[in-house]
Amino acid sequence: MGKWLPEVDAVNINELSHEARRAISDALDEDGWDAPQSWIDFDLCCGIWFRLRAAKDSEELFPKGKWATIQRLQELIEKAVTPANRPEKP
Repeated sequence: MGKWLPEVDAVNINELSHEARRAISDALDEDGWDAPQSWIDFDLCCGIWFRLRAAKDSEELFPKGKWATIQRLQELIEKAVTPANRPEKP
């Protein structure tokens, strides 16, 4: 990506609660998107973050609370961008 922007391939969403991962996965699946696994593409994860912000606050989609889920996902994205947390390239 260059010297100014960190190169990030994936985000580990395993640290989201099981309920939050399941709700996000179900919502994406309903919309025809592939349901994410533990590691998901960085760009897709950022897109999910924006889609969650625009989503209606509901118990089904946000069993742990809308803003708590969004903030936790943002933390995981930030963690992936932090050089010390990125996996080594082979």
